[in-house]
Amino acid sequence: MAKPNKYGYSAQFNLSLSQLQMPLDDMTYVFAIRLQDYWKAFVVIERKKIEEYREDGMGSENRGRLILRLRFKGEGITCSHHDLSQYRNAWDRIYSRY
Repeated sequence: MAKPNKYGYSAQFNLSLSQLQMPLDDMTYVFAIRLQDYWKAFVVIERKKIEEYREDGMGSENRGRLILRLRFKGEGITCSHHDLSQYRNAWDRIYSRY
């Protein structure tokens, strides 16, 4: 469940580091963001992109987990210093492969 703040809202996700490191090139994550009673957004992003961003400092690691805190302001999405806006409701990232 997302939490509202004075600039928009944020949502936190915990990913398994061992799952991220699996050799699955075509794995895609879909983060569903619910704010109060509504589904506000879906962030559709490939595992290898998450790994690239992680290598550049995105998220934090704790006990074998990668913790991502997504911040939403208007139509923009950031995590750490990375702009993830292009992945908002980006269903074509899944369907374009089929």
